[in-house]
Amino acid sequence: MNKLLFSIIISILPLASIQCNTGHAAEKTSDYTSDNMASNVVKVSLKIDKLKEKNPYSRISVRQGIKVLYTVSNESEIVLEGPQELVNRVSASIEQNTLKLVMKPSPNNFDNITNLYAYIKGPAINYAEMSVGGCIEMKTELNIHKNELALRLSSGGIFTCTEALKCKDLSVSSNSGGIVKISLLKATESVNLNMSSGSIVSLSGEANFLKAGVSSGAILNIPDLKCNDGSVNASSGAIVNYAKSNVSVSSSSGAIIRQQ
Repeated sequence: MNKLLFSIIISILPLASIQCNTGHAAEKTSDYTSDNMASNVVKVSLKIDKLKEKNPYSRISVRQGIKVLYTVSNESEIVLEGPQELVNRVSASIEQNTLKLVMKPSPNNFDNITNLYAYIKGPAINYAEMSVGGCIEMKTELNIHKNELALRLSSGGIFTCTEALKCKDLSVSSNSGGIVKISLLKATESVNLNMSSGSIVSLSGEANFLKAGVSSGAILNIPDLKCNDGSVNASSGAIVNYAKSNVSVSSSSGAIIRQQ
């Protein structure tokens, strides 16, 4: 029994680190402390105005533990905040209509990326890719009601939007622990979800049509999502929490369906 308990604890430890505590960025003290070193927290502004004029973007890609707080604005700005040694390693570029934020390789081949924030002001985006712990939190309403918003998440990527999100079509592809939380969908015609491998998607608001495939331990929370029509197919240990509505839900291979 002790060996079994030890195995379970070890298996869930990696999940504890998958979080995007962007809401606490402003509360940090002036010093950052880790188990191995103490470094000053710095703020650095990246100049992207000229870069944006040549290569406007409507897509964003974030990787490797960088936590983005995104504000839709006519201004263009990126302000990095975090330990000096991490801020120095952030690379920002615009390629093929995509703003990319990545970390340059660590000199000692060891990464412990925490408390690294990017405050971004820019245009409304219609595509976001988050992977390897990269996070995006929308700080303002996102209004792209005539177009699609596509979210792609993997390896602990996180996307959250607590303000209104208006788009014609929303598509989400999430696997390997990706997390999506959208609090208020508005004016949305269709929602298409493809979820697997422990990913979590929570949606509230309204959508005309929903289609979702949920498998391999993924969790779909939609008890506060109003739909006129749709279907959810859950399998292989997936969990679906939904409200009584016009959405039909089918299950197989140990999936759990909960009507609330």
